[in-house]
Amino acid sequence: DIENGTMTKIGKSIASKCDAEKKAESCAVLLPSKVGSDADTLSEISTAFYSTLYADNRYRTGDKVTTPAEDLKTVTLSLEGGVSDQSSADAAIKYGEGRTMGVSLCKDIVNAPHNVLNSESLAESAKRIAKESNGTITC
Repeated sequence: DIENGTMTKIGKSIASKCDAEKKAESCAVLLPSKVGSDADTLSEISTAFYSTLYADNRYRTGDKVTTPAEDLKTVTLSLEGGVSDQSSADAAIKYGEGRTMGVSLCKDIVNAPHNVLNSESLAESAKRIAKESNGTITC
């Protein structure tokens, strides 16, 4: 049995290693078959991966700007024995990425300085999100 939180640790470890290996453009990881390829497992790994690479640089300049794994272009996850449904696996990874984007947006809004975060800027953020949703969200 795999302990609770193991997939999060795997995602964080992959991201940390990608960040530590400066100038790495790609990463390939072979996961043991007991990890499984269900949607929850893959989205948890994906969420942890993208969350670990999050950096809020909006108010940083010069040497204080951080871009984790800045040269990384591709990450390939392979499961020992393969996956039964590649499109479901891809969707689960995309779901984890989307979830992380939502959390990152919330962090950006909440961590904005008081002179930046006001009712007007919050309304503008909501309008932008609605526009980017292509009609899924209205404002």
